[in-house]
Amino acid sequence: MKRVWLFLIIVIVLSISGCSPNNKEPDYNGYIVDQNENETDQVYVIVWGTTKEDVLTKHPEFIYAEVKDNILVLLYEGESKYNIGDKVFVWTEEKMDENHVAKAKKIELDTSDEQ
Repeated sequence: MKRVWLFLIIVIVLSISGCSPNNKEPDYNGYIVDQNENETDQVYVIVWGTTKEDVLTKHPEFIYAEVKDNILVLLYEGESKYNIGDKVFVWTEEKMDENHVAKAKKIELDTSDEQ
């Protein structure tokens, strides 16, 4: 009987740790096209469905027209350590609203395209 309880406890602990937010896939992955700050947050405009070359060479308004709804205005309370053209993974507190705005929980650089 003790083995059964021990087994159940191990299964519960493993299932809880496997469901932790740290293992969660990012909510968004895209390029920073614009950045600014307001009184409390860094504000990044993230787009996907474009290339780094477009982000670095085209005016943001042209990129917005090309990517249509693939735009996220991200509010981030951390330090400004990301630049225009950086490809990032983004985890948000909630999905973006109808105005394409979301609050970031976490941002990480996506280095998968770098050589």
